[in-house]
Parts: sequence; C-alpha cells; structure tokens
Amino acid sequence: MLPEELKERLQAFVPPPAPAGIESTDDVPAAFDLPWRRYDQKLEKQISGVEQVTIHKRETETSALHDLIPLLRLADAGQLPVSEKTSLPSVAAVKTAGRVLLGGDFYEEEGGEMHEREKPGPIKAFSWSLYISERQYGSLGYSGSHEWSILQGRYVLCILFEYAAAFGLIDLAYIPPAGLRNDYRKLWGTDNLSFLSRYDGLLYFRLNPLGAYCLEVADSYTPKALEVRQVFRVLPHREVIAMGEPLSAADRLTLITYLAVPRRHEKSFRRTLRELGYPLPPRLAAEEDSLGGC
Repeated sequence: MLPEELKERLQAFVPPPAPAGIESTDDVPAAFDLPWRRYDQKLEKQISGVEQVTIHKRETETSALHDLIPLLRLADAGQLPVSEKTSLPSVAAVKTAGRVLLGGDFYEEEGGEMHEREKPGPIKAFSWSLYISERQYGSLGYSGSHEWSILQGRYVLCILFEYAAAFGLIDLAYIPPAGLRNDYRKLWGTDNLSFLSRYDGLLYFRLNPLGAYCLEVADSYTPKALEVRQVFRVLPHREVIAMGEPLSAADRLTLITYLAVPRRHEKSFRRTLRELGYPLPPRLAAEEDSLGGC
C-alpha cells in the first residue's frame, strides 16, 4: 500500500496502466498441440515431442436447465447427502448426480488409457478443495513464494469450470488437464502430480446468452427452443410406457417420482433404481427386506 501523498506525486508523471483485456478468438481449433517430455529408459535420456489432443467443446446453457430438475428430485429424495464435517458430497452422491447430467460430466470417469493419477474426476457433480498431498502437508509455500496463477489463478479456473459452466452461464473448450500447465513444478510435494487442479485443462470460455443476462450484460433472455419428442405414451388403462429411444436418467426419475410400477415390471424396475442409486418405494423396500434382498 502506497501512502496517499506518494500516490499524488506519482500520478503527476507515471502513465496509467493499460486497461485490462482478455485475448479472444473467433474460432476454437479442433485440436491442441500439447508439448510433452519424459525420460526414456532404453535411451537413458530425456525425450520430448508434441501430441495433438482433441479439444472438447461444451455448450452448457441447455444442459444446465435440464440438469436442475433431476438434481432437485434427487436432493428431495435424500440421495445427495453432504458430510457435516467436510461439507462435501459422498462418493455415492457424486456418482448418483453424475448419472442424471445431460451429456454426463465434463470428463468421462471410465475407459481410455489414462493413468489413475491423470484422471480429473467429476466437476459438475462435485466440489473439490485445493490441497497438495494430504491435508496436513498441503502447503502452497510461504507467503509470496508463488505466482498469482498458482492459487488465485486456479480458483478463477475453478469458478469458471465448476460454477459458471455448471450453471450454464459460459460455454467451454477444454482438454484433459495432465501436462498442460507446468507453473507449479517448483512447489514442494508436486513431483508426481500430472496437474495441480482438475480445472487446468480449460482453454477457452464464452459468455452465452444466459450468462450475459445473469451478469446484466443483456437486458433480456430468451431460452433456446428445446427439442420436443414423445418419450411416454399413456394407454387407456392409465399404464405409461416408454417410446422410441432409451429413456434418459432424468426421464426415468420422472416416472419413478410420480408413477406406481406394475408387478410384472418390478424386477426391471428394481434394477433401474439400483443403476440410478435411487431408493426403492416403501412397498418394494419392505418386500426386499422380508426376502433378504434380491
């Protein structure tokens, strides 16, 4: 902090700083050239190269509006518990929430050749705390020992990726975070880390119409027209059947919430509930308890 009298003297001859700005582009490329470097055991030396990594593009406005209702239904059913001590959702709650997200989470949790420590994990369905190693050893260094990008910059990425994008305010273009940012390598305890935060893969973001309205950049907002398709059919005897493509997790939750299941479909119904991590209705739960499960 500069003394006021010194500020007045400096203002007389020091030019004002350039206005803040963000570099922008009209088009996002299909792939990103990611430099890599590793030790080759056979050659006994460091080798390097460039790998082309596909850029994932996600428009979030429609998916956020879709995700809200099934997530509220899960919360109302007590299926998204949060720890009283950590204020974080359980692993089971994260998996349950991930199943009803339109298009899934930003990163796929299963499959691929990605090493376990390179998997970013869930973002939309989970709130992550920034620590290195175990919590008691999670120091980011002494005050002033790291650049702005290490802590403040990571929280900016977190707000953009985990909150603004999850709420449908911005669209994203990103790659897996491993190897993209190397500004943390001098920090103690990061030798074996492929990335410092799961948000390190963010490359581009764009304010969409919903975000512009919420941030008061636009005076009004008109939601995108949603695709209308018939997924249910009500028969004359009031039985509801699915039509066409397999039902989404959100559509199945709608049926589970409001409808009773015919006895001839109870077996498949139980299987669907287990896949969703959703509780059995009282009658079916009582029957399972009396039979010792099924």
